[in-house]
Amino acid sequence: MSEAFFELARELGFEVWPHDDDDDVITALHRFYGANQARLQDGSKNGGDMVVDVFVLDHPDLNAFAVSLPDEDVIALFKGMFPLLKNTMRGLVNNGLFASGGISDDNPPFQFAIPARSAVYGHSYNELPKLAKPKHEELASDLYGLTVQYILSHELAHIYNGHCDWAGQRQRLALISEMSSEKIGVHSGLERETLEWDADCWAIQHLLQIVLHPDVQIVDGISAWSLKESPWGPIDHALKMVLVAVLTCARFWSLNDSSDYTDPTPREHPHPYFRALTAFGQIDHVLYFRTGQKHTQMVARVWNETMDAFASSWMELFPEAAKEPAFLADPAIHDVYTSRLKDYARTWAAMHDELDRVKRGGRLAPAIPKPHPAYPARDVSG
Repeated sequence: MSEAFFELARELGFEVWPHDDDDDVITALHRFYGANQARLQDGSKNGGDMVVDVFVLDHPDLNAFAVSLPDEDVIALFKGMFPLLKNTMRGLVNNGLFASGGISDDNPPFQFAIPARSAVYGHSYNELPKLAKPKHEELASDLYGLTVQYILSHELAHIYNGHCDWAGQRQRLALISEMSSEKIGVHSGLERETLEWDADCWAIQHLLQIVLHPDVQIVDGISAWSLKESPWGPIDHALKMVLVAVLTCARFWSLNDSSDYTDPTPREHPHPYFRALTAFGQIDHVLYFRTGQKHTQMVARVWNETMDAFASSWMELFPEAAKEPAFLADPAIHDVYTSRLKDYARTWAAMHDELDRVKRGGRLAPAIPKPHPAYPARDVSG
C-alpha cells in the first residue's frame, strides 16, 4: 500500500476504498494489468522499474485521475463509476442498442431519472437487475468491462506518455484529472487539451487491439497489424463495442459540460462532442495505418448504425437527459472539430520534444506524421 498516495488522498479530501472483495474491481484490474504487461515492463521511472498502482476512492462520481509520485505512479478511480457503467450497459442493451437485445413485452425499457449531476451519481448505486437472456447479460458485461478498460487506458497514457510529469512542471501536483475539482489543481489551455486528445487516441487504439486481437509484426519499431477472426466476433461488431464504450463516456461528460463547442477558448479537455467524434476518426485512422488497408466505408457504416441505436437507447434509459447532442444534430460541428484537430496537431508538434524526454517508455506519436514503414506507399501517416 502506498503511504504517499494515502497521504495525498487525505489531503484532497478522499478516502481510499478497500476493494479486495469487490469482484468487479478485481476483474477490471486483472484485465488491465494483463493487457498492459508489456508496456509496464518496458516503462521506467527515475532509472528504475515503472510501478503503477490502481486505487479506488470512496466517492460516487464517474471520475478518475492519474498522478506521478516520487516513487510510484497511481491511477485513481472513483467508486461510483463501477455501478453506473454496469447499469448503463445493461440499460442500453435492454433498450435495443444491439439488434439482438431489443425490447420485448417482458423486458421493458430501463429508465434512470437524471435531472442534475448529483442525481446521476446518487442513483447509480441502485443496481439494475441482470438481463433476462444470458447472451444479453454477457454483451452488457463485455461492454461494461471494455468501458472500464478505456478509462484505465486513458489514465495510463497520461503516465506512460509523460503527461503527468509535464503537468507537474506547471502545477503543484503531477496530476491530471478527468473531471475538474476544487480539490485538485488543474492546468488548462490548448496544451492540456492536446494531452487529453493524445490519451483518448492512445486508449482507443488499445481497445481496438483488445477486440480485434490482431497478429502483430514490428517493422522498424512500429507495429503492423494483420486482422484475423477475433474472439469478440466479426470486425463490425467489435468496432461497435469500441464505439459504444467511448460514446458512453463522452455522453456522461457532456451531461456535466454546458459549454458551447464553437467557443475557441482553450479548455482542460476537448469538448465532449469532439471526444465522441474522435472515436470515429481514430478507429478509421488506426485500421488504415496499422493494416495498410482502408476500412473507411465499413467504419462509416458502423458509426451510423451505432449512433442511431445509441441515441434511441440512451434516450430510453435517461429520459430527463435525452436532448440530442450536437454531434448528431448539427453538421456544422464537423468544421469546428476539424479546425480543433489542426490546433492539436500544431500543439503536439511543439510539445513533442519535451514530452519525449519525460515519457516512461515506448514511442510517442511523431511530431510530424510519417508513413508506416511497412506500407510506405500508402496515403496515410501516423
